[in-house]
Amino acid sequence: MKKFLSTALLFTLSLVLFSQEYLSGKLTGSGNNSSEIYYDRTQNVIKSNFFQTIYKVFDKNKVLIYTVYLNNDRLKNWIVLAAKAPDKPATTFTVTYERSKSGLVFCNRGSLDTSFSIVKDCSYLFSFPDTNRDYPVLHIVKVSDGNEISLDPLSKLRIRKHIELVRNIFRNDPDNLIQKEERELRDKKERDYFMSSLWRMRDSLYAKKSLYANSIKRIRADIENDISVLFKDKKIFEDAKRYEGEKKSGVAQGRGLFMANANYYSGEFDRGKFVSGIVIIQFDAFEYFGEYSKDSLNGLGFVKYPNEDYLSGIFKEGNLVYGITYSTTKSGEVYLGTIKNGQKAGYGEYYNVKGEMYYGVFSNGLLVRGYSKDADPFGYFMYSKIEQGVKTAVDAKEGEAFFDHLSRLKQ
Repeated sequence: MKKFLSTALLFTLSLVLFSQEYLSGKLTGSGNNSSEIYYDRTQNVIKSNFFQTIYKVFDKNKVLIYTVYLNNDRLKNWIVLAAKAPDKPATTFTVTYERSKSGLVFCNRGSLDTSFSIVKDCSYLFSFPDTNRDYPVLHIVKVSDGNEISLDPLSKLRIRKHIELVRNIFRNDPDNLIQKEERELRDKKERDYFMSSLWRMRDSLYAKKSLYANSIKRIRADIENDISVLFKDKKIFEDAKRYEGEKKSGVAQGRGLFMANANYYSGEFDRGKFVSGIVIIQFDAFEYFGEYSKDSLNGLGFVKYPNEDYLSGIFKEGNLVYGITYSTTKSGEVYLGTIKNGQKAGYGEYYNVKGEMYYGVFSNGLLVRGYSKDADPFGYFMYSKIEQGVKTAVDAKEGEAFFDHLSRLKQ
């Protein structure tokens, strides 16, 4: 009997402890219908100055319905908030802050508000418990399915500490609120100009790509025309060698067309040797169409590889000195953009199978001006703006506006 009572007591205690593991929150649907939800919160130190808060959100039957991550990188001064339902796309917000210029409460409506209220219409609302800014705590987040999750309540003490900190910032900041609004408007204009200038450069890339392609088509058409005229009514075998054109003393001299092993050389010959003109050549590793002289690729040309990679532009002594490349790797990395002396230089677009993207102006192989979309260790994305080689986190809306615009353009 004692054994039964002790077992029952342990079972009862385990139920009590189990129920205490969960805190209560609220889920509001698009029709303003609300229901009670439960959640637990875990806080981890991923590495030095990288702090993480994880919320597991459950329905009344303790079935997992959302997972929310708040990743705080104090060295880079950004927080990535990612909320995800199973088998649904993630909702991601990237928030930047400076300890000397930000409060403790953050909402997409602004981080320096002195009249914060929990009823404010925010896509996200979270805060730091103290000025050390280690672990962010979530209050509200609107997710991709239209629902709003309300978790840890925003306490009056937290708001008061936030307001005190913000007022202190304003006292020490020579800018007043009017100047702040003017600065935000100026920042928006600069951001719009930054994006539009990149879009124009992309348009220029594709226009140049089309120009090169049309030029190569004309070169190929010219050779095919020479073949049809000079080899007219002549039976040609691919492994044969044949010359038609001007001669002197029985040797190719002047304008002509030479074929050897399905390679074609059309242009000027001197004492039996091809000097300059346009060619179609099958090398071991690639196929070349374009201008040719001095026994090498020189001038406008196009190199095509078996895997559909290509180089298009101006060649000198067999190397592409300036043009456009489309290159892929076995791991799924892709680059389309301008190239100079073997390096990414000018506007280009890089992406990989993880969904990461780096679009903008490259120099010596590195993105120095543009936008990036990076995947964190948990598979969520964060967006950054790159200026003069310096990478700064931006809100997901800004990054998505840039990449979404490009995805809608016809290539």
